[in-house]
Amino acid sequence: YNINLPTKKLGNFSFFGILGKNRITIETQNDSLYDVMHADNAMYFNGFTHSFILNKHSSINTSIGYSYNKEGSDNMTEFFDIKTNELGYKYTVRNLQFNTDFKSKLNLRNTIKTGVNYQVMNTDMIDSLWVSDYNMFIKRLEIKGKIELLQSYFQWKHKINDYISFVAGVNYNWSNRGKEHVFEPRAGLNWKINDKNSFNIAFGRHSK
Repeated sequence: YNINLPTKKLGNFSFFGILGKNRITIETQNDSLYDVMHADNAMYFNGFTHSFILNKHSSINTSIGYSYNKEGSDNMTEFFDIKTNELGYKYTVRNLQFNTDFKSKLNLRNTIKTGVNYQVMNTDMIDSLWVSDYNMFIKRLEIKGKIELLQSYFQWKHKINDYISFVAGVNYNWSNRGKEHVFEPRAGLNWKINDKNSFNIAFGRHSK
């Protein structure tokens, strides 16, 4: 779905989402062996955006989104009437994201843009294998936890003339895993040679 609600004084509101679910079944059979595997997937995403024009030079855009994704698979084998569940796999991810940015054209030559992005992801993953000697599933991999990521930036663009522009700014990153505050200064220069060709040069710090 996608619902758009424009207003005269409060800006433009938009609500959107998607929902999906599917199952895949793979079967193998001969005289003595029957094998069937099921793979399931379910997901949905809901979001909200708001655009607000402060004046003819400045605007604010904000968005919030929540997504859910669940995957799973199992494998059953029947050999001479002996049934065995050989595989168990479950993977669930919940993700919440908030983003807002502000853009303003100060004059004919200078434009600034700044924004903040915050993301929270919860992960739950179990991968197990049936071990007949113990008559039970053994977990090969199990991951549970929350990841938080905070990003912000500031960018200034200066138009030197009709052909050359200069961009400078700084990015900030923080994660609850490393708990480091990382600042990344960046700068770039663009030369518009003609309508079809341009030359760009940039430098700065980038981290993962």
